Amino acid sequence: MSGTLQVGGVTLATHTESPSTLTLDSGVVFPAGHVAQVVSGRSSSARYDTSNTAFHSITAETDVATLTTKFTNSQFFLTMTLSFQLNSNHQFLVDFRRVVGGTTTQNITGVNGGVTSQFGDGTQWKSISCSHLDSPNLAAGTTVLYGLSGRVLGGTLYLNDFSANSFTNITVMEIIV
Repeated sequence: MSGTLQVGGVTLATHTESPSTLTLDSGVVFPAGHVAQVVSGRSSSARYDTSNTAFHSITAETDVATLTTKFTNSQFFLTMTLSFQLNSNHQFLVDFRRVVGGTTTQNITGVNGGVTSQFGDGTQWKSISCSHLDSPNLAAGTTVLYGLSGRVLGGTLYLNDFSANSFTNITVMEIIV
């Protein structure tokens, strides 16, 4: 049955029957801290990278989480899980990267050591997870892509052990400010 949901004479939502849809009224305001949307991306392709001391993209352009912002100046809570192997006694630094309007920003935390730093033992695949709260001050309706950037301080880095069914996962939550 079609109808409206009202409180104190104010319409909060409208329901239509065909197709069955509940639409929030444009005057509904969500509180700060509310999660507006969640998107994720997953990379399963095996990759390797030799020593590169500058932060650079370590996930392909297709291996990202892409969203179009729903609100102006939202913050984005990012999480990632990464499977890797690195030669013995070498270091790998990982951070997030952001792409907006064709402009890529590597190492968005600005921390020289990235969001995490790992040493390789050369024999085992490892899994790491980390998170970051990004505040890029974007307008509503802006498309933003999040991926990973990294630095390899010696040795060769291998990502995503396909034979072991391990992946790189990136999840992004748009948070209303």
